[in-house]
Amino acid sequence: MQPGIRGKVIVITGAGRGLGRALALGLAREGARVAVLARDQHKAADTVEEITARLPDAPRPLSVAADVADEEQVRAAATAVHTHWDRVDALINNAAWLPPRTNVLDLEVRDLHRVVDSNLIGCFLTTKHFAPIMICGGGGRIIYLTSMAGVQANAG
Repeated sequence: MQPGIRGKVIVITGAGRGLGRALALGLAREGARVAVLARDQHKAADTVEEITARLPDAPRPLSVAADVADEEQVRAAATAVHTHWDRVDALINNAAWLPPRTNVLDLEVRDLHRVVDSNLIGCFLTTKHFAPIMICGGGGRIIYLTSMAGVQANAG
């Protein structure tokens, strides 16, 4: 029998919209205690409000603003979650950024830096600061999401 997620503390990055928001809703529906991380505090709060409105019996989620590419913000986010629930059972690295579709020859280097900072450095930083909390609590799971763009190229 597989253990359930009811009562587990699950941190989801990029949970202010899109797939992260959907994951937050679905996991809250299953009874998880969800920490909604988003760069924009308003988007994180909107996801928390939606969970609270749609799932009144679900555990109250936690809204945390953090840019995953900023180590101080990630450290503060980990501290906030640890202080609030005293544990982390899972981390879902979902936050990512891609520039508007453009030909690689027209891509600005600042956009490439933002992609690497968000999609790679962000995963490193969240793992670095949330994994110790998991270890102290007896372990956990870390999940890294990606898009088809990582395995299937498009023209340009």
